[in-house]
Amino acid sequence: MEVDASVRLTTHLNALLANRVSVEVAATQIVADDVAHHVVDPDDLLDVDSTRAITWERALPRCLVIERTQWQLALPRPGVLGGLRGPVDLNTAALSAGAAVLASGGELGLVPIRVGRALQWRVFNATLPAPPPSPYESERMLREAVLEAARTLETLELAGGAMAGWRPPDISIWAPGYPPLQRNAIAKALRMLAAADLALSDDGGSISSWESDLRSRELRRVRDAASDALVSAVSWIKPS
Repeated sequence: MEVDASVRLTTHLNALLANRVSVEVAATQIVADDVAHHVVDPDDLLDVDSTRAITWERALPRCLVIERTQWQLALPRPGVLGGLRGPVDLNTAALSAGAAVLASGGELGLVPIRVGRALQWRVFNATLPAPPPSPYESERMLREAVLEAARTLETLELAGGAMAGWRPPDISIWAPGYPPLQRNAIAKALRMLAAADLALSDDGGSISSWESDLRSRELRRVRDAASDALVSAVSWIKPS
C-alpha cells in the first residue's frame, strides 16, 4: 500500500532527524515487505544521480541535508489537496498515488508509484506545504464521523462486520522515537482507514440505490476523517 509506505517514510525521516535510528535500519524498515524501493530524481534535486534510480541508503542522507526540521505526510483526495501547495506536477502525481511525503520547509516532495511488488519514489520540487491538521481537531472529527456512521448504518441494518474485528497493525518498527500515545493514534487511524476501504469495496447488502449511496457517503466520511487523523499523528508532533 502506498499509504503504508508513505507513513513509514515520513516517520523514519523524522526519526533520523532526531537521531533515533540509523540510515541503514531506516532504509530496511521503509521497504518492509515490498520487493524493493527505488528513488528516481530526474531533476537532480537530491544532487546524487539524475540518470538512474538510487536506493534509500543513498537518498536518505541527502533528504536530511535538504530538510533539517520536520517531514510531513500528505494524503490528497479529489477536492482536498491536504498540505500540497504545488507545483502542479507534484499535486497531480500525489493525487494519482493518493500519498506524498513533504519537507516541511518546502523544496522537496516524494511521491510513491507502485510497480508490481516494488515501489518507485519520484522526487519533485515542492512549494512550502500547508501545516497538517491539529491532533486534537482531527481525532475529534474521526470520533464524530465513526459515531455518526455507526448510527446511520445500524439504522439501515447495513453496518455488517466490515468495520468490526480489526486490530491495530504492528507499528513497533514503523515509528521509532514516537511517543506511545502517538503510535496508538497512528495505529487507530490506519485501522479505520483500512476498514473503510474494505467496507467500500462492496455494497454491504444494500437493497436499493438510496441505501447504497447513503452507506457509501457515511463510509467516505469515516475514510476522510481517518486520513486526516493519520496525517496529523504522523506529521504534527516531533519524535520524543
